[in-house]
Amino acid sequence: MNPTPDNKKVETARNLVQLIVKEFKMNYPDLDVNSLDKTIESPSSLQKVDLTGKELNKIGFHPIVLSTICGTVFGDSSLSITKGYVSARLQNRHSTRQTEWFLWKTLCIFQEFTEITSIQFQLPDGHQEKAPVKGFELLGKLKVTTHANEKLTKLHNIVVTGGKKTIKRKWLNHMNNYFLMSLWLDDGGLIGTLGDQGVISTGDMPFEEAKVLADYLKIVWHIDCTAVQFPKSPKQKMQNGHTRINIATQESLMRLLTIIAPIIS
Repeated sequence: MNPTPDNKKVETARNLVQLIVKEFKMNYPDLDVNSLDKTIESPSSLQKVDLTGKELNKIGFHPIVLSTICGTVFGDSSLSITKGYVSARLQNRHSTRQTEWFLWKTLCIFQEFTEITSIQFQLPDGHQEKAPVKGFELLGKLKVTTHANEKLTKLHNIVVTGGKKTIKRKWLNHMNNYFLMSLWLDDGGLIGTLGDQGVISTGDMPFEEAKVLADYLKIVWHIDCTAVQFPKSPKQKMQNGHTRINIATQESLMRLLTIIAPIIS
């Protein structure tokens, strides 16, 4: 039986992914989270808060790993316990147009929980299926699912309530600049006629939780922002509409970008 065009695309992309991974590792031969220790920035407003005995701190994650995972879980990743299992897995899925960001998370942040061979290529779906292709681009999705892991399970038990990921101030206090970077690179963007305002999409996050996140960004990081809720439209799958964080001034947008720009490789 001859392979279908879609099967040929998937096989071509699978081989291409392996080449991209190889090139990425050549470009970043010393990629290791411990080498980034000096780049960690914690908010000055929380420096006197003692978090050593807190439950989240006892899990044993590197601070960058913890903040990046929490940021991306509330962006384009998920943290869940599959039926029939007792430990949680982390799943991450990005467009091929975000290949470098996807690979940095997979090879640097998730390396304790996953293998390179776990990276999958998927054909475009949803909005991406209708997106115009640029040049010889092979557009699609990159996906990785980690091993079931006890540390991820302990994190799951803190950030997931009743089967749903939940924003809570008590664990937000543990976050550093990599949390902001992950929120922005997963779901942030520029808006306004001159691109002088910013927005972080929070998807179907309840408005009350989006407000907790906005208040945290405002009070702790001094980024002036507001939680906004949009009603459900007929085309949306989200049960209660969607929410987002609006960064309304150029000054606050520049403050956010100044915090995260130095740590984006």
